Amino acid sequence: MLELTKNQIEKLFDVGNPITLNEVLNARERRVSQQESLVLDHRSQTILVVKSNIPGPIKNNQYLMKIGLWGQKLVSKTFNTSAVLINDDNCGYEAFYVIDIPALEVKEKMMLIEDSYPLGRLLDGDVFYFFENGVQTISRLDARQCFICNRDSKSCGSQRTHSVSQLQEKVKELCLLQLKEEK
Repeated sequence: MLELTKNQIEKLFDVGNPITLNEVLNARERRVSQQESLVLDHRSQTILVVKSNIPGPIKNNQYLMKIGLWGQKLVSKTFNTSAVLINDDNCGYEAFYVIDIPALEVKEKMMLIEDSYPLGRLLDGDVFYFFENGVQTISRLDARQCFICNRDSKSCGSQRTHSVSQLQEKVKELCLLQLKEEK
């Protein structure tokens, strides 16, 4: 259940520190290291990393964190497991899971979460596993759609088709829709 009020949703992007390029690069490097370490330590299991996918320079604050927590609860319930590692910093919310289900099945279930819930659009689930002496990943079988225009989201992102304020307003709409669906 999303633990945000309508008033808090309106303030989603009013507070917080904008991320720097250095923070983004350091967070990516840390995440890759953590992913690889978990895969190598759990070679017979699947590793799922779920990140909040928040547009704009403010990726985390006391309100945006609750979107990550919502996702964490849903993923934990879906896979009957708890996160083994959580990063909750200026770059956003990330939760790491070790799961005793084949990687392809984990990816399919994660895509179902991403596509079935309004806030699922704000989660990005990456699946990793060990195969032939290395870390492997399973990519999404279909391209994610932009949550504003339904075209390919990577294309919209690289071409900056939508403004940050448009994307942030859509995030607020998705939060309100999630609250409505949970009633």
